[in-house]
Amino acid sequence: SNSLRPEEVESSPFVALSKEVLQLYEDAVGTDCFVESYAKVNRKVREKRDKRRQEIAAEAVHDPQAAAKRKIKKQLLEKERKKRRVEDRRSMRGGAKKKHY
Repeated sequence: SNSLRPEEVESSPFVALSKEVLQLYEDAVGTDCFVESYAKVNRKVREKRDKRRQEIAAEAVHDPQAAAKRKIKKQLLEKERKKRRVEDRRSMRGGAKKKHY
């Protein structure tokens, strides 16, 4: 998952650098070779992602306890991520720290 918002993606120095590197590769090897290789890499990434999804789905059927444990862990990580984001936003706008009683 991408942590940057769409407007941040366009202005991100990492995105600009990666686009520049891709352009350099394309200039070095030629457009046809580049497009073919780029498509091949994207296809492999998609296949790996699909395989991972299938394994997780199969795990839910074969080992429901492990699947439940995975989901609980994921929920806890998401909860922590949300807390961090709220705290970051609060500190950015100058709000006070959350009081614990």
